[in-house]
Amino acid sequence: ILRLLNQDAKIIKTTKSKVDLNEIIDTNLFDFDKASMAAGWLKVMRGVESTETEEYGISSISFSARKPFHPSRFHDFLHTEYPGLYRAKGYFWVASQPEYMAELGIAGAVRDFYPKGFWWASTPKEHWPEDDESKDFIKNNWDETFGDRSQMLVFIGNKTALVKIQDQLDSCLLKDGESVEYLKGSDPFDHWGAYMEMMTKEDAPVATIN
Repeated sequence: ILRLLNQDAKIIKTTKSKVDLNEIIDTNLFDFDKASMAAGWLKVMRGVESTETEEYGISSISFSARKPFHPSRFHDFLHTEYPGLYRAKGYFWVASQPEYMAELGIAGAVRDFYPKGFWWASTPKEHWPEDDESKDFIKNNWDETFGDRSQMLVFIGNKTALVKIQDQLDSCLLKDGESVEYLKGSDPFDHWGAYMEMMTKEDAPVATIN
C-alpha cells in the first residue's frame, strides 16, 4: 500500500519504532513540488506502477472516461462500502453539475468528495491562461463534446473489491440518450453551487491537473 501511495518514499522497518534519528530528521529528502506533481495515484493513471505489491494481493485500477457520471447512481456508489478498498483519489464530474471539477478522496473508512474548481470548458475564455504551456495542455486534453471534462480516478485495494468497483463505475456513467432533467429538485449534488460560492466569495479559482 505504501509503495502504491508513494513509490519514492524511503521505508524503514523497525521494532517498537526504534529508528536512528539521522534517518528521519533534517534529511531534506522530501520535495513538495515533486510530490505534488507525481503523486502515487497520478503515476498509476500514467501507467507507472510498482508490481511488488502483487505478492500481498494488493493492486490498483485507474478509471478514466469522458462521459459524466449519473448523479443518483454515482451518489449511491459513493455511499457504498467496499470491503478491501484501502485508498482512492482523483477527479470526476457529474452530469447535473457540469461546471465543477470535483475531487474524491477515500482512505479506509474516511471519504471526501467536493467541488475543487471549474473546468476550463465552463470558464470564460477571457480567464484562460495566456502562456503557451498552459494553452497546449488545454488543447491536448480537449474533447469536442465534453471539453476538458473527464473522469480520472485511481483505486487501491484487493483484487476482489477492485473488480466490483470497476463494474460499478461503468454502470454509473450516463448512458446514451439518458437525461438528468427529471432530477431537478432532487439532485444529490445541488448544494455544490452554494458551497463554491461560499468558498470563493469573489473570483472563483480554476482547478487544473498537471
